[in-house]
Amino acid sequence: MKDLVGCIVTYKPNVGHLKLLIDKLNKKDIYATLFDNIPVNGLNSQIVNADRRISFG
Repeated sequence: MKDLVGCIVTYKPNVGHLKLLIDKLNKKDIYATLFDNIPVNGLNSQIVNADRRISFG
């Protein structure tokens, strides 16, 4: 069970850095919540493997 939560709010992120950050959080057993604040179409859920993704669009 994951005891810590990491909340990430994005706006036009560098997808490579974001994926690396979420992968590191997952390796440290931290629950990653991504608040996707990208104005157009949002992030592809296959690219970013967060535990929970909330899209504002």
